[in-house]
Amino acid sequence: MTDCHDPADTLVGDRVMIEDLRIPAYIGVYTHEKGRTQTVSLCLEIGLPSQVCFRSDAVEHTIDYGAVAGSLRALAVSRHFNLIEFFAEQVSRVVLEQFGALWVKVRIRKIRVVPGAEYVGVAITRLNKRVSGERAAGFEGAREASAHGVVATIASE
Repeated sequence: MTDCHDPADTLVGDRVMIEDLRIPAYIGVYTHEKGRTQTVSLCLEIGLPSQVCFRSDAVEHTIDYGAVAGSLRALAVSRHFNLIEFFAEQVSRVVLEQFGALWVKVRIRKIRVVPGAEYVGVAITRLNKRVSGERAAGFEGAREASAHGVVATIASE
């Protein structure tokens, strides 16, 4: 028996979630989809870059899901996207680059566009290469110290 492993399941840490954000988007490859918006559903899990927000109770110390939603609404109508795969990649870039997330899981669904199906969609996971490299180095050091019997603590920001 072969075990299936989803690498996205290995993403740990605190996160902000946006579930079933329904927004209009210019999206679709077919002629009847051009020149009009369709409602898409976005679900996101966004890896927080620090734990400061849990102590500060201040929105400037977290990823503001209202601001993320606003940016994604603007993105969805900024141009026509042929493929939801390409749109998902652009969504991930906005979250990683504009909001400094450690990682993001994006799931996008087009609702009732295929007869007999509630939705069609795509799911992607992306890491922030600028941030994850620094974090990975810190975690590697902690693992190495732990392997040698040294208790290591990684301080949060």
